[in-house]
Amino acid sequence: MSKKHFIKRHLLILERLRKNPCDFKELQEYVRKQFMYDDEDYELLIRTFERDQKEILSIYGVEIRYIRKEKVYKIIELLT
Repeated sequence: MSKKHFIKRHLLILERLRKNPCDFKELQEYVRKQFMYDDEDYELLIRTFERDQKEILSIYGVEIRYIRKEKVYKIIELLT
């Protein structure tokens, strides 16, 4: 996958979670629809998302955590 897709995926994940916390299915559907707008077929897999969580924390300083009580992924804090 190109770096363009890598960056786009990260930004889409952050954009969606900043609006509202959501479960994985909602996030997966959001990313798929956004890629479709550019005539690209893409499916976000759970394993890819787990890697993305680590990369987003490392690159952007943004922590994404699953909140079991609410059953959603949420941006927890912005690290500086």
